[in-house]
Amino acid sequence: VIQDSDFNYSHLRGGTGPLVYPGGFVWLYSALFKLTSEGQDIPLAQYIFGFFYIINLGIVLKIYSLAAPKYFKPVYLGVLCLSKRIHSIFTLRLFNDGPAMLLLYASILCLLQNRKITACILYSLAVSVKMNIFLFAPGLFLVLLAEGVGSCVFHIAICAIVQLVVGFPFLVSYPVEYLTQSFNIGRTFNHFWSVNFKWVPCEPLPEHEKSLLNDCAGIFTSKLFGCKHNHAGYL
Repeated sequence: VIQDSDFNYSHLRGGTGPLVYPGGFVWLYSALFKLTSEGQDIPLAQYIFGFFYIINLGIVLKIYSLAAPKYFKPVYLGVLCLSKRIHSIFTLRLFNDGPAMLLLYASILCLLQNRKITACILYSLAVSVKMNIFLFAPGLFLVLLAEGVGSCVFHIAICAIVQLVVGFPFLVSYPVEYLTQSFNIGRTFNHFWSVNFKWVPCEPLPEHEKSLLNDCAGIFTSKLFGCKHNHAGYL
C-alpha cells in the first residue's frame, strides 16, 4: 500500500491484522523490503538483523562498563550471548523489537555520555518503531527533569519533532487513522501471542483487567526503584 503512496493507516494490514506500529516501523521495513528483493531474499534480511544484533551487544556492554566500571568484566559478553529468545527475535523472526531496543540502548548510552539531544532523537526513533518503548519514558523524564524544567521541556519538544517528521506523510493525509492505530494506548495484548506471560492462566481475568494489573505492577516497581535510588520526590 505504501508503495502506491496510500498513507491511510486503516488500509495497512499484515498477516496478523491491521498495522498498529508508528511510522518508523513502516519506513524501516519498507527499506528492508526493497533491499531484500521485495522480501524474497530472507538470508540477506537475517544478515542485516544479525548486524543489528552484534551492534546491540556492543552498546549494551558499553552501557555496563560506564554504569558500573568497577564491577564490569568482559566475560559478561558470553552471558549476553546465551539468550535463545534474543537470537530468535533478531535473526530468526526479524521482529521490530530488535531495532527498537537497539535504538533505545543507543539512547541510554548517549545519556550516560551526557549527549541528551542525540539521546532524545534516538529515543523518539525507537518509539516510532515500536510504541512499547514509551514505557521507558518515565525514566527519561526523570533524567531530563534533573537538568531543570526548561531543559526538560526543550528535550521533550525534540522528541515530539522527531515523531512529527517520521509520521509526516500519514499526519498530513489521514491524521486520525494514524494516531488512533499507531498510538492506541487502550489496545490490549492477546494472550495467545504472549511469550513472557504464557505461564499465567488466561481464564481468570479478561485481557483489559490483565493489562491494567500489569500497568499497576510496573508503576509500583518504578516507585520502589525511585525510592531506593533517592528519586522518590519525582515519583
